[in-house]
Amino acid sequence: MTEKFEIYYLDDEQDLCDIVEEYGEIANIAVSTFTNHENAIAACADTEPDILFIDYRLQGITGDKVAQRISDAVTKVLVTVELQPPTLAGFSSVLAKPFDLKDFLEIITKYREAKF
Repeated sequence: MTEKFEIYYLDDEQDLCDIVEEYGEIANIAVSTFTNHENAIAACADTEPDILFIDYRLQGITGDKVAQRISDAVTKVLVTVELQPPTLAGFSSVLAKPFDLKDFLEIITKYREAKF
């Protein structure tokens, strides 16, 4: 029996969400993407993902503020172009932009192996 592994990705740039969805398809991993932080927060409250990737600079809010509204049971990864993000509190890892499929999968593999 295969364990379900939920991945959510939040970024207000639709192009980046589309790329992440393509990465998921290439790697045969289901990824749900969100361009609106309120929709991502609601989805996390409904079904907690195993990993939530959160962009730091979102429309009208920063990723750390979004992370504070998500259960501590969810592994959160900060996605940022900032060389030194203002905060890492609440995040398990950082994924630096720009990233490629290899970078994305390294983080997923790390936390998936830890879970199973």
